[in-house]
Amino acid sequence: MLQPIENANQIFVVIIDEAYRYSDDHSYPQASEKYRRALDQEFQSDFRTANIGPGADLPAFVTALNNVPTSVKVILGLFFLEL
Repeated sequence: MLQPIENANQIFVVIIDEAYRYSDDHSYPQASEKYRRALDQEFQSDFRTANIGPGADLPAFVTALNNVPTSVKVILGLFFLEL
């Protein structure tokens, strides 16, 4: 799997694939795809698969912050705002 790489003007949003933890080996691919499609719909973005595990597998989904609606950018900006 080719890992996505951030450009200088991007911030990635990464969400761990919850299907990996709760599915068995046979049902994981379908459960993972269903979860990814739900993320696409909820955030109105295009999530891609990634593996963020340092030295081990930890499947996740990633999208670039510049690909999400402005409302999501504002919410994430407020969340990461340091006061």
